[in-house]
Amino acid sequence: MVFGLTFGKKKAPTAVVEVSTEPRDEPVLILYASQRGNGEGHAEKLAAQITDQCSVEKIQRLTKTQAQITIVPQCMSVDDFLTDHKCQWTRLVILVVSSYGIGGAPMNGRKFRTLCDGWVQDAKKEQQGSNPALHFLDGLQFALLGLGDSYYKTYMENPTVTHDALVSKGATLLVGKGTAKDDTNHPFCAADATDGPEEQHKVMDQWTEELWPLVANVVIQEPLDESKLKEMQAMTEQSM
Repeated sequence: MVFGLTFGKKKAPTAVVEVSTEPRDEPVLILYASQRGNGEGHAEKLAAQITDQCSVEKIQRLTKTQAQITIVPQCMSVDDFLTDHKCQWTRLVILVVSSYGIGGAPMNGRKFRTLCDGWVQDAKKEQQGSNPALHFLDGLQFALLGLGDSYYKTYMENPTVTHDALVSKGATLLVGKGTAKDDTNHPFCAADATDGPEEQHKVMDQWTEELWPLVANVVIQEPLDESKLKEMQAMTEQSM
């Protein structure tokens, strides 16, 4: 059985999304790149909260549908995603990413940063016409929380490269700034530590609260074909 869900602004045509009521599991990746444990801790917090904040009943309430979806979170570092998890993407990915050193990646994100740097370079070549565009991550939606300290000139460099790389391959940013105090025009939520850890965590928690309804509205959509997910995996492995 399917129910119609409509989206759109007033006076604009609305698209109807057919929502199945058949029970199914929805795997969701929660990835982090964290040096001192702040990002890892928040990613693990997200993984612990998501099954409650987006339970079957709450998804139904948030989306006003009868969808029977059970979210199955998978939490790991971005490097473990590449090596241990073998680049097996889910159609929804939540990332908590910080910078370390001079705009670099934390120890558990260096392989992923190398991959992202390569994708950003690919995008530049595509713009110059020397490389064909390969948007093999189209259909993937991601939320990105960047952690950093604006005292440093390379503030948010690693989260920015992560964002630009995923978008360059066709992925779509799901969550923007939220309520973050951010004057630097980052497209994602940038939680600044310069005002102290308490203020930074306040931004992180506000962003998290705004995340749950958006997650619910993604997972009720028709899942990506298995062949598409395998293509994402194979093309990512090929890029390494």
